[in-house]
Amino acid sequence: MFRGWGGPVALDLLTDGRSAKAAELRAQPALELCWLLPRARCQLRLRGMVVDLPCEQKRAERQRHWLALTPEGRALWGWPPPGEPLEASVPFPAALPPESPMPEAFVLLRIALAQVELLELGGQPHRRRRWRAASAWREEPLNP
Repeated sequence: MFRGWGGPVALDLLTDGRSAKAAELRAQPALELCWLLPRARCQLRLRGMVVDLPCEQKRAERQRHWLALTPEGRALWGWPPPGEPLEASVPFPAALPPESPMPEAFVLLRIALAQVELLELGGQPHRRRRWRAASAWREEPLNP
């Protein structure tokens, strides 16, 4: 879940630490995110690396994000572990109040961006551009 910006070229994602994705990112922190925005008729590709925050900053940022969630949003971390077999008897809480303790599985992923690519799908030909940290975020027109 995208939850905001962690700096000028860093974004914050929240995930469930019990998921396969969390373990995969610990082993290989490089990633690419792709967002298709159908109403805007564009696609964004963001490349970067999960960064490890200092312990106190990580704790504070996790707490800030936890408290910013709605009770219904916090409830996702009270559900059974993702990807495991569904058991009808295990409850899925609808809400968790703000005073609920923040679960260990509530993971903040701070992504330091290295490249952003935009593909605009309106018109012919499509328009594609890239910005990279390695080139001081200078715009680079590309073939679509």
